[in-house]
Amino acid sequence: FVGAGVAVFQFAAGLNRSGIEGVQILGPSGAPSGRAVSFVGSQFNYAKNLQIWYHEIGIDLSDGVTPFSAYNLIEQCEINLCTSFGIRCYQQSNSNTIVGGRIFFTRNAGNTAVALGIDSARGISISGLALEDYNVGLQVGGAPAFSMTGCYLEKGATIPLGADFDVLSTFEESPVFEGGIIFNGNHHADPWPLANGFIDAALYGVLPDGADHSAELQHALDDAAANNV
Repeated sequence: FVGAGVAVFQFAAGLNRSGIEGVQILGPSGAPSGRAVSFVGSQFNYAKNLQIWYHEIGIDLSDGVTPFSAYNLIEQCEINLCTSFGIRCYQQSNSNTIVGGRIFFTRNAGNTAVALGIDSARGISISGLALEDYNVGLQVGGAPAFSMTGCYLEKGATIPLGADFDVLSTFEESPVFEGGIIFNGNHHADPWPLANGFIDAALYGVLPDGADHSAELQHALDDAAANNV
C-alpha cells in the first residue's frame, strides 16, 4: 500500500524506454491511496494489459507541473474503483497515446472523481477506451489539443448519477490546424443513444473565453440524437 501522491510503479525521469505488462496492481480497498502507475516526467514507456484496483489515481500521465511526459503508450488497461482519477493527463503531457481498455467506477464521497481528466495536454490520442460509472466521465480544462475516437461513455445507474462531461477550456489555438478537441465515432450511452457517435467538438476551439461549455456540448449531442446524426 502506498501513501497519497506516491506511485507503486514510477517510470524513471527522462528518456527511459521501458514498460510494464500483464500485472495486477491492488491498493487498499477500504481507503484507496496513491497512484498505481506514474509516467510523470518520463518518455518512451508503455503500460499494457494491466489490471488496477483501489487507488486515488490509476494511471498518472502528468501531474501538470513536472516536465515532461511524452511518447508513452497505455494499451488495454483496466482501471477500477479509483477515487480521484482513472487516468490523469495534465499539462507537461505531450504526444501520449491511450488505446483500448476500460475505466470503471471512478467515484468518491464528494462526487468529484474523474474517469479521464485532461488539462492543457497536447497531441494526445485516445481510441477505443470505455468510461463506465463515474462522478465525471471526461473532464477537460486549460488549452488542450487531443483527439478521442471510437470511445464509449456510460454514466451507469449508481446514485447520484454522474456527469458525462465537465468542459472548461480556453482552446487558445486554431481547432483545425493546431489546438482544440476532435471527437469522432464515440458512443454516448446515457441519456442519448447516438448511433454514429459524437459531434465534432472542434467548433468549441473558436471560443477562447474560459467559460464552461458543458451544457452547450450536451445540447449539441441532444440535437444530434434527435436527428440521428
